[in-house]
Amino acid sequence: MELETIVFDFDGTLAHLNIDFSEMRRRVVSLFPAFDLDPNLMEGRYILEGIEAGVQSLKERGEESALFEERAEKILLSLEEEAAKESYLLPGIPGALSQLKGKGLRLGIITRNSALAVNHVLSKGHLAYDVLLSREKMGRSQVKPDPAHLWKALQMLEGTPETSLMVGDHPLDIRVAKRVGTYSAGVLTGRHEIRDLEREGADLILESVRELPGLFDSHVFEVRS
Repeated sequence: MELETIVFDFDGTLAHLNIDFSEMRRRVVSLFPAFDLDPNLMEGRYILEGIEAGVQSLKERGEESALFEERAEKILLSLEEEAAKESYLLPGIPGALSQLKGKGLRLGIITRNSALAVNHVLSKGHLAYDVLLSREKMGRSQVKPDPAHLWKALQMLEGTPETSLMVGDHPLDIRVAKRVGTYSAGVLTGRHEIRDLEREGADLILESVRELPGLFDSHVFEVRS
């Protein structure tokens, strides 16, 4: 594989953030009745997509959604900020990204998380990257697995799908790579198991991002000049 850009997920891939998603979902669902929204709108959806479904429902009824969005975002930020206090970059990650930069690769990070939480983690140690697109940079409706998130990163990195790799610990990361047409690598440092990543069709599965630089040395990957 000839590569010129690598785009990483953040939570579970580069850093550990123990966000209580069950509590986050519970709090968001409890918000729905106050706006006469059906809590079942959250069924079968990730939290951000569930909030967006509530927003669209309000708009379809001709009602303002700003207060609902504000209160929902406040819930997200509260729990993300709380988790960020105990967060940390995963072992070996700063060194691995520095090595990849040293090989001439352009590096990006895309995350559904908030800039507040991500920047809190990044303040604890240096991480080499060129582009970071948090939730606020895209808006809920265009975060991964929506292809717009990865496309925007590639555009900013001046990369092409054919010479790019998307790396993440979640099936969503593999899914967005498939939608855009990049290579995909799943890592086992997050909450998901190898079968979850294989089911989505990951091109490569690694124990950690730390393995990536060595794959260039062994010529699995080559840097496209």
